[in-house]
Amino acid sequence: MGKTGKIMRCNCGGIFNEVLHKDTFSYPIMECSSCRHSVFSIEQAKQYVRLERLHEKLTKQRKVIRVGNALGVTLPKVVRELGIKEGMTVSFQSLGKKALKLVIS
Repeated sequence: MGKTGKIMRCNCGGIFNEVLHKDTFSYPIMECSSCRHSVFSIEQAKQYVRLERLHEKLTKQRKVIRVGNALGVTLPKVVRELGIKEGMTVSFQSLGKKALKLVIS
């Protein structure tokens, strides 16, 4: 159902429901329950464009630096759009031999 409370129908007769689409990043879309055709609402399209720009800026390579006796990686200013602030706690999860996931709490 859209924000107006109206049921959105696909050309095939199915009903559009909001689902979380997972690609290079996750974003909400409207997907037909019958044929799986997908469309964006205006708000979803705006959110997708914002996430795509953010993803573009975050996927650039960064160098590992020395911070005292530890190693570190600087984060670009754009992470502020995600609500990340100095002093927040982070943890890492290993995703494989050469992959880490940064979790902000």
